[in-house]
Amino acid sequence: MLHILKRHGVRDTIQLNGRSAELYPDVVKAAVAGGHAIAAHGYYQNELLLYMSAEEERATIRKTLDAIEKASGKRPDGWATPIYGFGERTLEFLIEERLLWTHDTMDTSLPYQRTTPGGSIIMFPWTDFVDNRVLRGDPSGLFNAQKDAFDYLYKNEPMGVVHVGLHAHVGGRPVMAAQVDKLLNYFRQFDDVWFTHPGEIARWMKQERIEDISAAKLLFG
Repeated sequence: MLHILKRHGVRDTIQLNGRSAELYPDVVKAAVAGGHAIAAHGYYQNELLLYMSAEEERATIRKTLDAIEKASGKRPDGWATPIYGFGERTLEFLIEERLLWTHDTMDTSLPYQRTTPGGSIIMFPWTDFVDNRVLRGDPSGLFNAQKDAFDYLYKNEPMGVVHVGLHAHVGGRPVMAAQVDKLLNYFRQFDDVWFTHPGEIARWMKQERIEDISAAKLLFG
């Protein structure tokens, strides 16, 4: 995937478990050298913050960030809790760690700022169509679904976000990698398309003091 992204001149966000950063620091360094962002994705994939005590949850978040910072040379500014296993305290702990954005939301198609007594964070939607759902059936389903979403948004909602999410153990293999390559070739035919990632969008929102990109405003004025 790093090779494909480099060939297309596209920077990405790699969501990484803390333990993976410890086991494969060379891959992390290669991603950073290629200009890609690293987001934290829990320490172990099968650990659910939802079932931890407050002390365990806070320590796990910090341990994850520390491990990725050590491997990458930079502390992550984004977070995604594995399998949406976040709890009522998670957002406050992420804000405590000065994270800029998180995928821990399922209530939006466009990013928005969430403000709490402890501060604020950008809630960034995750894709609702990922590679592993189609691999065993029809791999081209990934291309078709994302292409259709792009075509609709390009025509009707110019501020829309097409978020392509991949799992490395599936999306990094030739069958699905071919679909990603095909998608990027398709997207590049169009003008006024920003090839970016959540961190850049979140920083743009902060810089422009945009708290909400309301779909209602886009569609109905």
